[in-house]
Amino acid sequence: KAKVKVTINDVSDSLTVGENTAVITLVCEANGRPPANVHLMFGFGLGMNNETSLGMHNVTVTFIIPQVTCDNMGIYTCAADNGFPNPDKKSVQLKVQCSPRSASLLQPGTEDNPAKLTTGGLAFTLTSYPVPDTFLYTFYGNQHDATGDVVSSDMFSMQVTQVGASSFVDCELRPREIPAERLGLYTVTMSNEIGSLSYYFIVNEQGTGSSSYYFIVNEQ
Repeated sequence: KAKVKVTINDVSDSLTVGENTAVITLVCEANGRPPANVHLMFGFGLGMNNETSLGMHNVTVTFIIPQVTCDNMGIYTCAADNGFPNPDKKSVQLKVQCSPRSASLLQPGTEDNPAKLTTGGLAFTLTSYPVPDTFLYTFYGNQHDATGDVVSSDMFSMQVTQVGASSFVDCELRPREIPAERLGLYTVTMSNEIGSLSYYFIVNEQGTGSSSYYFIVNEQ
């Protein structure tokens, strides 16, 4: 039965690098008789249906990333099959440090045409590793060009969740108690140790006795 080995830059375990690191080499190989077909796959630890094939060959597959981005973060799995039951496979994880930024899954509205996401909260997806751990809220009232006042983070709750082993981060911003004099334009600045990202959103009343609407207005 074939035995597999998978490495990232000769490391047989998790590897953490900064974004734009030059040249990452993944090697998937197998030893055994008869010679095995080896298969290198990429995924986020969310099940086989979410894995992408990076190459299949006899004995060895080499996959080179010329310059790393956060999109390369995930789990790389090497599997070998030479006809025996229960083929061997092993995985390594690549972690890529990057500052928060808009993910392709998010289509923010514009200042003139705000995108309503939900009533009572905002749900959106970022690319970030590590996950943002600092949140700064600034209130601008009705003046988009105003200097703005930093407000207490107690006015909002923010939940951030890394999606599997990917660089995607699901975010949910919800208001707590927003007084009438604090309705209007805000930004939330989300930061990790690498950098930060700000989004505009509006807090408006829908009507007397009704829930407020919360909008993403634009990405800064």
